[in-house]
Amino acid sequence: MGDTHAQGDQMPRYEVTGGPSGDAGIEVGDKRFEPGDSIDMPAKDAKWLVDDGYLAPAGKTAAAPVDEEE
Repeated sequence: MGDTHAQGDQMPRYEVTGGPSGDAGIEVGDKRFEPGDSIDMPAKDAKWLVDDGYLAPAGKTAAAPVDEEE
């Protein structure tokens, strides 16, 4: 039958930040993710990890300032 999920149903992607120490990994299911790794998971499951500083939304970084003094 194949994949029936529409593209709008994709889970959000997060980046493992390492938590307060900066070097902590996380385990999800049977997989281990280290700082810098990306993981897709439902927002409701990631909420506490984001709140505690272990995950950050991927691709949501601030843009670099533009130097307009040229």
